Order: sequence, then C-alpha cells, then structure tokens
Amino acid sequence: MLTAILVLLLSALVSYSVYFRWTRRKFFAAISSMKGPTSLPLVGSGYRFVGQTTPEQMHKVMTSLTGQCESPTPIWSGHNLILVVHKPEHAQVVLKSEDCLDRAYFNRYFQLDHGMLTTSVSSWKAVRKLLNMSLSPSMINSYIPTVNRKSRIMVEQVSKLVGQPEQNFYHEVAKWALDMICGIMY
Repeated sequence: MLTAILVLLLSALVSYSVYFRWTRRKFFAAISSMKGPTSLPLVGSGYRFVGQTTPEQMHKVMTSLTGQCESPTPIWSGHNLILVVHKPEHAQVVLKSEDCLDRAYFNRYFQLDHGMLTTSVSSWKAVRKLLNMSLSPSMINSYIPTVNRKSRIMVEQVSKLVGQPEQNFYHEVAKWALDMICGIMY
C-alpha cells in the first residue's frame, strides 16, 4: 500500500516536471545558452544563501556567484530564475522592458520593495509621470548652475577634512545633499 502511494506520488512529480519543462521549452532553450553558476536540482543555487542573514552577506554571495560569469547571469533559486545584470547597457534594457516592470517577488525577499526602481508597478506608474516632468532635459539644464555652485561649496568643505583622522561624515553629506535639493527647488 505504502509502495503504491510512493510510486503514485513519484510518477505525479515526474509528470509535472515533464509538463513544466515542455510548456516552457523556449524559455529553457534561451537560458541554456547563458553561463551561470552550477545549481542543484530543486534548490538551484539557493543553498549558497543558507545562513546569510544580512543584506551585506547576501550581496557578497551574489557577487561571488556573478563575478565569474558574463552579464546577464542566470541564478536559480528553487524553481525561480533570477537574471542578474551587472553591465549598465543590460540594466537599461531590463528597466525599460514592459515585461520586467513587476519585480516585486525578488524585492520583497530582500526587503527592497520601497525604492523608486523596486516598488510595485501600480505605485511606480503613478509617480512616473510626475518624475518625467521633473527630469526632462530642459529642467535638468536649469538645475546645472545650482548643482555646480553647491558642489563647489561641498568640495571646499571636504577639502578642510584632508589630513584629519578618518571619520564618518555621512550626516555632513546628507546635509549638503539636502542643501543642494533645496537650492534647486527655490
């Protein structure tokens, strides 16, 4: 009885696997031409992330996986494919593609779902038209004199720190950035 149930479950698993691969055969043919890290059946390369809890640790593993391969690098996480791009021209194609607008699954996993490029499509599309007006070439050209003036001030202040002991001046950079943004706004 137990043997019959196991044989039935195994045959159902094999049937589903064959069906899954057959219905996505063009996809798998395209992916097979890309070089990526070796992956295990069922878990893919996900086993390399076991025990990595911080974003820095995960980034280090991701960098080691993609450092040996060309862009785009296919990395399997279970049955999900993650295409990692590390060339600007490839990233531009991905960010402009209508098929790649919803990146919510991966971004939620790494808690990156609140950024301008990583938020859900519904949130992003609402803000996009407003951003397009603010980032048009004519508007950017009007920002250049203010950015140049504020950048010179920042460089003067940073040059005063030369020769002093190493320090974290994140808050100073944040103040300079806010000053620059406010200078552009008004």
